[in-house]
Amino acid sequence: LPIYMGWLSYYIGGGIIAAYFIIRILTGAAIQALFSIPFKMKGKALAGATVEVHGHTWTARPKSLDEDGDLDGAEAKNMRYVWVDCTITPQPRSEGFTHWEAGELVLAPGKVKKVKLNMLDDCYEIPELRYIMDGKELEYEGEKFPGPMRVKLLCAVPNHETQFRLVYYFEVFGEINLST
Repeated sequence: LPIYMGWLSYYIGGGIIAAYFIIRILTGAAIQALFSIPFKMKGKALAGATVEVHGHTWTARPKSLDEDGDLDGAEAKNMRYVWVDCTITPQPRSEGFTHWEAGELVLAPGKVKKVKLNMLDDCYEIPELRYIMDGKELEYEGEKFPGPMRVKLLCAVPNHETQFRLVYYFEVFGEINLST
């Protein structure tokens, strides 16, 4: 009986430890899923959107970014900057979020099909953007667009990559080819 009791306590102790880690992992995943629901809903405004690229122009790193100091020296050296002129056309929607904010766009490598919360840090920033309305290029000041909009995006991209996709919250769409 004492030997049986000794083994039983090891199993109970191991079970308690395993249960702790399982509950901790499941709770973390549940909390992450719960907090990402509003962002997934907001991202639906550009679900299935198309991107028509009108052209791109390589440029030097803007001086305004040097003042912000977002990238450290080594990372900044591996990035190049390009203005991408494109029209973003969302799918028609009558329910949920129907407007979208160009300031929430980021770039992902071209091979990315889905984006999860922990992958957003691996996306590339769009530090500056403009939009074109009635033939005039306007500074973006946080406007929300209800439908198609022609935008010019200043993108910070790695030197070695040429294929990208746009990301709006968790929605990945469009294709941008900068190889030409």
